[in-house]
Amino acid sequence: MLFPKKSYCPICDSETKDILCKSCAQSIKFMNGRTCLKCGKALDDIYNDYTCPDCKVIIHHFHSAYSCFQYEGMGKALIHAFKYKGRTQICELLAGYMCEKMREEKLTGDYLIAVPIHHNKLQKRGFNQSSLIAESLSKKIHIKSIDCLRRDKETEKQHKLNRDERFQNVYNAFSGEVSYNIKNKSILLIDDIYTTGSTADECSRILKSMGAAKIVVITVASGKNT
Repeated sequence: MLFPKKSYCPICDSETKDILCKSCAQSIKFMNGRTCLKCGKALDDIYNDYTCPDCKVIIHHFHSAYSCFQYEGMGKALIHAFKYKGRTQICELLAGYMCEKMREEKLTGDYLIAVPIHHNKLQKRGFNQSSLIAESLSKKIHIKSIDCLRRDKETEKQHKLNRDERFQNVYNAFSGEVSYNIKNKSILLIDDIYTTGSTADECSRILKSMGAAKIVVITVASGKNT
């Protein structure tokens, strides 16, 4: 007699019928409160504006950005288990969160484009987390995912740098694949984390140079700066 294979939560290793156990899922800080109108970061209740401090001094190349939850606590642990522990089944869950966010915000576009990683990192990790999320999301929302961005420069790790250094670090790190025609198209740029927006901005700059009409950034998680 064959018994069904047991499934365990990738965060706490407790047995669960779902990808994530109920306790861990309930501990994620979803973006249910006030967020920046431009970059989508969470805003403190005592912060009396709808534009975060970063977006007051930065002119972004994208139209707007949205995130599903805050990059802290259980949400951060979930992304780390996905990226660094190879728990690739998590991408289905993350794509589901993105799908819900798109419905809430009534977001749509002509193409999904994942932020690429350098081929050295791809060889080491074995997968691009943003591409896996984009492919899963594509099946859920029936919008084609295309690989029209390439990462040419292997940059320093962003979390070690300040805001200005991050923007300089990724400048000219990406290029566009000219075989794709995205002129006058609306793009949904997919990534796992939004911090300063430097990566999203540089990718958006390249996409605009290729003729994209509008770029909306959708990430799984984002930081907080108020």
